[in-house]
Amino acid sequence: MLNRYIGQGRLTADPELRQTDTGFKYVRIAIAIPQAFNKKETDFIDVVAWDKTAEFVVKYFKKGQQIIVDGALRSRSWTDDNNVRHKIMEVVAREVHFAGDKAGKKDDDAFHEMEEDDGSLPF
Repeated sequence: MLNRYIGQGRLTADPELRQTDTGFKYVRIAIAIPQAFNKKETDFIDVVAWDKTAEFVVKYFKKGQQIIVDGALRSRSWTDDNNVRHKIMEVVAREVHFAGDKAGKKDDDAFHEMEEDDGSLPF
């Protein structure tokens, strides 16, 4: 069987590192992905990352930054204090990658073609 999710989107909030009662580090994030066929609609994908991957996300990513998530889709359910059953689908990230421009990169740093040749170049 195959269960693999790969998605690219923008973080909806700054990631915050958390820890379980047993000491495992994790981060919960959501990524916003505009729908390809309707740019006015956006899908929000819940993602959880554990241990070193979680630390990496918290250290290098901020709200609005593009991220690529590679992981598996999982469902989990629980019953709250009011005896209401909840179910959620989320991606458990195996890896995350940078996408888009580097954080803090200014447009001035980007490559720009010369408007016209001023004759100063040797070629």
